[in-house]
Amino acid sequence: MSWKIIDHDADSGFEAHGDTLDELFTESAAAFLFLCSGKSMAGLQEEGRGTEHISLEAADLEELVVSWLNEILFLAETRSFFFVPSVVRVRTSPLSLYAEGCTAPCGTGPVPVKAATYSGLAVQNIPAPYLRMIVDM
Repeated sequence: MSWKIIDHDADSGFEAHGDTLDELFTESAAAFLFLCSGKSMAGLQEEGRGTEHISLEAADLEELVVSWLNEILFLAETRSFFFVPSVVRVRTSPLSLYAEGCTAPCGTGPVPVKAATYSGLAVQNIPAPYLRMIVDM
């Protein structure tokens, strides 16, 4: 696991690491899905039913990661499934993301996450891909 949950007074957060941006965005989804569901990506993949893809473009890494995680949340809230990525590709020119994965049912409980935010956000590609995010709960 290349992510960990971090303490925050009112909300929650996580830090993620990867050898590449693809890995960083995959790990950020794993941490975010854990906050949303309390389950690992492997556990959600076992419950997987359908397939889905996500394509995004952004002006910078901050916008791309916030949009990425909020798209996962949007699908959970509007279509009642978690998008669980199996393939994530991040291009730097132009800055974009493409992901493929399975869909896992959200279950009957509410999704406790309100939004991925820019508050406390730190994301970098060099020297090594790293992300720190506070999530609005």
